[in-house]
Amino acid sequence: MRHNRRTPCFFSPLDTLVTVLWNEFAAEVPEGSARSVALQLLPECRKVFAGYTLSDDFMFSPEFGQLYDELTGTVVIWLEENGL
Repeated sequence: MRHNRRTPCFFSPLDTLVTVLWNEFAAEVPEGSARSVALQLLPECRKVFAGYTLSDDFMFSPEFGQLYDELTGTVVIWLEENGL
């Protein structure tokens, strides 16, 4: 009997959020706090990630720029509503 195995995807939404925080919000979110803030943001950003088919090479696709922009906008709104 053969099992249909899914290949694991190593693209990380959490790491992507940390990168957005480091690159776009360095003044608002200290680098050492970026991971904990990203963990707080992750539930809010799940709906953004759900709009994309994520794969290991996703960050090299044209859609990655659009995802990055959507995440940046989501973080702006979240920071305005919640602060740090």
